[in-house]
Amino acid sequence: MLDLALAHRQADAREAALAKFLALYGEDCARHTALFPGMERVLQALERAAIPWGVVTNKPVELACRVLRGLGLEDRCRVLLGGDSLPRRKPDPLPLQAACERLGVAPGEALYVGDDERDMQAARACGMPAVAAAWGYLPPGTEVGDWMPDGVAHRPEALLDLLGLARGAARSS
Repeated sequence: MLDLALAHRQADAREAALAKFLALYGEDCARHTALFPGMERVLQALERAAIPWGVVTNKPVELACRVLRGLGLEDRCRVLLGGDSLPRRKPDPLPLQAACERLGVAPGEALYVGDDERDMQAARACGMPAVAAAWGYLPPGTEVGDWMPDGVAHRPEALLDLLGLARGAARSS
């Protein structure tokens, strides 16, 4: 989103604006942050099924850690990689490969849920199935199906069906 807002500026001005934004955001990045409705149910179902989950984001890892901490998820998340955790970031497949390595699973045994085309590109590049999240902070007019995902989830709970966890989650809700 910042890229769109700052597109008209010169490179130096863009970098300065981005640095200022990140500093302001970092001061209190979790204050108004909340899970999307239904996501806690999804995370609980994963945990009951002993399926580890993690976060791979292009956001700086320290900011992502603060957000997870603010949501009370820091101890539940099994792996967290930010855009500055490795030499390359999404759409390069390296972050997804590293996350799988840390979780002890092959990329083909994992599922990546992403809200950006570069998420689908990274997943495809490492042989990982990917679902496009059609909820959240998508720009108006975004057609997530155009990203060529393996599936589309229009709300978090749809992931339960995709993973075959819907029945177990319904019994324990």
